[in-house]
Amino acid sequence: MPKKLLKKGDPHLTNLTSPDIESSAAVTLEFWQECDTDIPEEPGVLIQTNTTLDQLINLKPGFAFIGIQFNAFSDGRGFSLASQIRSQLNYQGDLRACGDLIPDQIASLFNCGFSSIELPENTNETLIYEYITPFSESYQTHQLSPTPLYRRVTR
Repeated sequence: MPKKLLKKGDPHLTNLTSPDIESSAAVTLEFWQECDTDIPEEPGVLIQTNTTLDQLINLKPGFAFIGIQFNAFSDGRGFSLASQIRSQLNYQGDLRACGDLIPDQIASLFNCGFSSIELPENTNETLIYEYITPFSESYQTHQLSPTPLYRRVTR
């Protein structure tokens, strides 16, 4: 079973090998920063959850996406890193969650600023649709809605 990609706002899962995907290949941050040769297709840049913003400030342009690799589903640093990349670096491109993820993290991943999620090969696709939007509104503030719910409600 090939890996699937879930994009924000798109309820359909796409095979990562599909031509619809900009690029499914990714290189490490270190390789990208040290590479002097032209790479024919724009790869993604894969970073670890312990990457600092200082390491990303002077990131060379020309990549398809930034992928944050979750080595364990219990490692929450990737959520914080995604939020910081969006808010402090003002990154507007595709920010992809990769690695050891579980379905009940999907809504939170999107709320933190991820625009796509590379789902593990063993993911139950029927569960994905149950977790895309578990709630119609979120009380907490997040990247998608910086205003708390009590200020969004009109009476």
